Amino acid sequence: MAHTTSLYGAIALCIVPSVAAGQNHVQGADLGVTTVRELRSTRGEPVDTGRNVDGWLYIRVGQERPQSTYYVSAEDSVVEWAGVFVVDGYTASRVHEAFGRPDTTIFGEDLAKEEVFKYGAISASYKPNGDVAYIEYSRAVVLTTRLRRLR
Repeated sequence: MAHTTSLYGAIALCIVPSVAAGQNHVQGADLGVTTVRELRSTRGEPVDTGRNVDGWLYIRVGQERPQSTYYVSAEDSVVEWAGVFVVDGYTASRVHEAFGRPDTTIFGEDLAKEEVFKYGAISASYKPNGDVAYIEYSRAVVLTTRLRRLR
């Protein structure tokens, strides 16, 4: 019985990261893999670059929505995570169609909600009227900086 349980655990560990890893391709960039140079060659010159209030370096591409902001690591200049500001009127039902049921739903003080999907790899933030404000994509657990360097 113990062997069966450990076998199921091993299978689950193989499946879970692959589900999250499938969400790491965001608007022309693979999170944790694509370099800034590669991003510029595929998406063109950014409309804005800089450092946000949290200290993250960013590159924003796209003149109109969907507009993507890619956050990059200073030490190895790869895309770490991305935020996509979607087309106005994008609804929760479209998000659920794309990602399934949320793992967690959180409500802010203004009753705007945030839903987290795919084991924390994706979060959708909503405006108080229920439309999607933006979607953030994070690297999967399996794509840590240490594992990427070993590759």
